[in-house]
Amino acid sequence: MMNTETIWQFRTANFRIAYEVFWDEDGETRDRLERGLLVAFVAKVAVYWNGQEVGSDYLGNCIYESAEDFRDHFGGRGSYFSDMVRNAVREARRNLNAVPKVRAA
Repeated sequence: MMNTETIWQFRTANFRIAYEVFWDEDGETRDRLERGLLVAFVAKVAVYWNGQEVGSDYLGNCIYESAEDFRDHFGGRGSYFSDMVRNAVREARRNLNAVPKVRAA
């Protein structure tokens, strides 16, 4: 059983932005982690250019049956993995566009 708690929120006339946490009240998640049925990890998607990292995105506290399950619906709506790829590519483009262009003499 998960218990939800709103930690922070911001309201406008039409919107509410909320930071909410879900607590593992009955210990089921912890039990499944301890028995090896679930794994907890930090996911990182990175873009490399000539061996140098130029963009990345991280998501911590991922809990899945396997790390491969994290990208279970690659390309689908609501996919953390797809969002992370877009964010890393966006950052890489921004960083590479900031590099001065040098012409060969």
